[in-house]
Amino acid sequence: MDAAEKTARENNFKVTIAIVDATGVPMLVKRLEGAYPHSFDLAMTKATIACRFQKNTSQLQEAPDISRGGVPLLANGVCIGGIGVSGDKQPNCERVAYAAVDKLVEEARQESLDAVDALTTV
Repeated sequence: MDAAEKTARENNFKVTIAIVDATGVPMLVKRLEGAYPHSFDLAMTKATIACRFQKNTSQLQEAPDISRGGVPLLANGVCIGGIGVSGDKQPNCERVAYAAVDKLVEEARQESLDAVDALTTV
């Protein structure tokens, strides 16, 4: 969450960031100052859809009401959670989501977690 929030703040993106478990249950959600209230629902939806389809929401854009900013977290091919960001332009939301993913992978490598080599995004 910290890495995503830092990226958003540094770029003045007024977004909501949602981190969910594999079933779409919110683990952590933060609406940054100035983010539209409806961005909460959209961030949650993006994170949940990324988990359920095990794809980035950018890969599902041909489906109605789906936009960039949702990224699943996979370990050994199994979805373990997802990150959804909403409230700014779609590429910016995706950028914030990937900041969180990159930090998670970095920290896992520092801890020498066995699953880190299998931790991927689609």
